[in-house]
Amino acid sequence: MSSYEKVKLGEICMVLAGQGAPQGEKNYGDEGYPFVKAGHLNELVNGGNLNSIAKLSGEIAEKHKLKLYPKGTILFAKSGMSCMKGYIYELMEDSYVVNHLACIIPKGIYSKYLKYFFVKNQPNKLIKDSSYPSISLSDIKNIEIKMPCEFDQQRISGLLDKTQEIIDYHKKQLAELDNLIQAVFCDMFGDPNNNENNWEVKKVDDVCSNILGGGTPSKSKSEYYIGNIPWVTPKDMKTDYIIDSIDHINDEAINNSSAKLIPKGSLLMVIRSGILKRKLPVAINLLDVAINQDMKAFVVNDTVNIEYLMYYFIMSESKFLGNVRAVTADNIEFSLIKGADIIIPPIEVQKEFRLVVDNIKDQKAIVQKSLEETQTLFNSLMSEYFD
Repeated sequence: MSSYEKVKLGEICMVLAGQGAPQGEKNYGDEGYPFVKAGHLNELVNGGNLNSIAKLSGEIAEKHKLKLYPKGTILFAKSGMSCMKGYIYELMEDSYVVNHLACIIPKGIYSKYLKYFFVKNQPNKLIKDSSYPSISLSDIKNIEIKMPCEFDQQRISGLLDKTQEIIDYHKKQLAELDNLIQAVFCDMFGDPNNNENNWEVKKVDDVCSNILGGGTPSKSKSEYYIGNIPWVTPKDMKTDYIIDSIDHINDEAINNSSAKLIPKGSLLMVIRSGILKRKLPVAINLLDVAINQDMKAFVVNDTVNIEYLMYYFIMSESKFLGNVRAVTADNIEFSLIKGADIIIPPIEVQKEFRLVVDNIKDQKAIVQKSLEETQTLFNSLMSEYFD
C-alpha cells in the first residue's frame, strides 16, 4: 500500500455538516426520508435498520430548507459527547442528517473503502479539548488518505467485508450456543420462577456463603499493582468464566487493604455498575481472584452446583434488575439477592446439567478461537491498507 499516492480528504470528498432538526414530533412520521440524529449512530452501526428511524416528508424538509444527503455518505459525530464514541456509519439510502454529524460525501472514492478508512483512523483523534469535544470540518478536509485505483478500492473493501462477515457469523454462533444452554436449563429445570417439579426451595443465603468485595488498594502505591492476582472489577465481567483481568495485584496489596481474595470456583456478581440497567453480570472464576467493592462472590455448599447457580441467576435476571436503584451509582440491594428463593433440584440432576454445559463450552472454545483468529486477520488487513 505504500506505493499509493496520499491525497487530502477535501480533494476527493465533499465535507459538510448536517442541519438543524425540526422541533416537534408533528414534523416526523412514516413517510419521506429518515432524519438521522447523533443518538441513532450506536443502533445503526450495530445492525439497526435505517428505515426504522422517524422520517421527514418533502414538504417539511422544504419548509426547513434541509439538504438530502445521498446513499454512501459517511457519517460520524463532530460535536458533543457523541463524537468521543467513534461511531462510523455509511448511509444505506438518501437521508436528512442532524447538524451534530459530519457528512463525508465521496466523489472519486468508493464509499465503503472510505468507511473502513475512518474505522481504522478514528476522526475523534482530531478532538482538541475532551471537555468540549468537537471536530472542525477544516481538520477533516486536511486528513490524508491513501488513494488506490477504483478496482483496488473495491477489492480491498470486498476482502474486508468477507472477513467481517465471518467475524459476525462466529459471534452469532457464540450467541446461539449461549441460547442453547439456557434452553437446556429450561428443559431440565423448568421456569425458575415456577417450581414445576415441586423441588425443595431455599434462600440463596442458605446455600451460599457471601463475600463482599473490598476497597481498591491505593493507586498511589504502584508496587501493589505488580503481581499475578487478577483484580476483577465490573469491566472484566464480559464472559461466563473469568481466567484473567485487566489489572493485577499482589499479596501485599491485599494485606494492606480491604480487598478480598476469592477462591476459584466461586460465582462473581456485579452489584454496582451502570451496566445493571440492562444486564446482571455473573461469572465463575477459574482461579483465585480479588474483587473490588462493586462485586460480590458466592461460595456454594454441597447442595448446589456452581454452573446451576450461575444460570439460575441468568434466567432470573429480570427479577433482580427490577430492583436496581440509583444512589451514587446504579446498584442492587444485596439483601434482596440473599433473600431470594432458589429451587434446589437433586444434585445428580444439577451435575447432569454441568456435563451438558461443559460440552457446549468445548464447542464455544472452538468457535471463540476461530473468532479470535479471524479478528486478528481483520486487524492485520486494516493495518496493511490504512496505516
